[in-house]
Amino acid sequence: MEDSLFLNVRSFGACGDGSHDDYEAFAAAIAESVQSGKTVFVPEGLYRLCKGLEVPYGVNVEGVTYATTGPWQNILDNQDKGKHLEVGVKLQGIGESWIDRRIIKGSWILVDHDAGNVDGHPTFQLFGNTSVKKLGFVHKGLPPVTDHVVPYPPAIAAISTMELGFTRDGITVEDISLANAYIGIAFVIGNEIENSYVGRSETTVSASFGRHRIHNIMGGCLYKGILIKGVLDTIDIQNVQFNLTCYEPCYSQFRASRCTDIELIRADGLNFTNILSFGAFYGLRTRPGYQSKNVSLRATNLNCEGAHPLSIESSGMIKIANSYFLMLDWAGYSKAKDFIGCLVKSDPNCPHQSFYLFDNCVFQNGVPCTNPNAKDSTEESDPVEYGNCTDIEDTSIVVELESGHNVQFANCMLWGWSACGKHQPVIRFNHHTKGFSSVTFSNTTFTSGVFQGTLAAVGGDGYQNGELRFDNCRFPDSLAISDEQKERISFKNCVVFGTEGGLEELTNAVK
Repeated sequence: MEDSLFLNVRSFGACGDGSHDDYEAFAAAIAESVQSGKTVFVPEGLYRLCKGLEVPYGVNVEGVTYATTGPWQNILDNQDKGKHLEVGVKLQGIGESWIDRRIIKGSWILVDHDAGNVDGHPTFQLFGNTSVKKLGFVHKGLPPVTDHVVPYPPAIAAISTMELGFTRDGITVEDISLANAYIGIAFVIGNEIENSYVGRSETTVSASFGRHRIHNIMGGCLYKGILIKGVLDTIDIQNVQFNLTCYEPCYSQFRASRCTDIELIRADGLNFTNILSFGAFYGLRTRPGYQSKNVSLRATNLNCEGAHPLSIESSGMIKIANSYFLMLDWAGYSKAKDFIGCLVKSDPNCPHQSFYLFDNCVFQNGVPCTNPNAKDSTEESDPVEYGNCTDIEDTSIVVELESGHNVQFANCMLWGWSACGKHQPVIRFNHHTKGFSSVTFSNTTFTSGVFQGTLAAVGGDGYQNGELRFDNCRFPDSLAISDEQKERISFKNCVVFGTEGGLEELTNAVK
């Protein structure tokens, strides 16, 4: 495409054959775009880049690859079904068949630079008022092309520092496919990816920048899918699907044991809609950073499935609605000994009071164990029916609070709980310092099979009777509620239902 609106990278010498280095051609097209205002167009091809590119203010880069186009899914599906492979390329084992030009459909970037340096130059480093759309990224030096994982800089990044002289104008990243990136997309303040800058004012690292859009993202990154750090303006993230892009063990094991699909560090004004995370160790994770440390997030329609599908480790204002969180250990790859479906942990050094609301969410315990009724010890159970292994600690919801914080679960369902061995409670709440904090479950149903479980455990130096509260909730009689719990936990208008019928009202007066 070459007209009054576009600059075709092939007109600047790009080959797109996956062999030649196309960096100079891309750089020349981008430089011309700065002068002309035209969009840099990337036609179908596999473009090897041996250096990272800068996308200056006002430049737009666009290909033809929609986010739903992965490089390997169709071939893997056809192999599984025994169908004829159109180009004769079989994807199995480690090797460069995964980057064979004949199987790559659309506009793809073959990343071949800065291996071993997470703080190296991003493949596309974006300045303000820019966009990158309809591109795919595959890394030559990472599984399944190789059998080992080394750090790489982000495929797409906006990195704001004092030296870069950033602008507040917005950035759009849209229709992006990330086949095996180490880090997919990073919008961060400060040029050290792994540094959370705890205790430092954001303004000493960089001026704030925003507003940004990240829409229609697909793939399965190895270490971090989307990283947001220190961005204090609106970021809108929609339609993200992170999953396994292949099943090679060196890829799947690293993703299951090390990956965080979405990580948020000191960020305000975040809006998430329609997010899928499968097979990562952390699905959505927040952490404290910089001086203020808190995270502000509104999210709907999340579906996170992994060892720790939801981990809120920062103070702030969090509202998550209409979402599903499943604890699982896909193929046993996570190597985890502890599983938490939802962790809420306030930061003891954050001066702000926090409010966390989870509305109309399902939390399911799906970590497998050995079936106690199996004919032999190798028969794996239905995780929902039987629970978990004796050497596993699994709790659906863990809340760790300092004083002055409020957590509410409304209209939720907790499905399945630990039934083997240690009998971990479904809910664990610890309040660590003096002063009032609370966790309230309202209109929430607990459901599972007939096996016995434990409802809750409370503790901590600051816990006061009644800080854990259940209002209008339903429990099966297989879920134990001890007299001691009734003395420390508030129940109002709750119902205990039997597996063979019958209801018992549960209301107490906690002193």
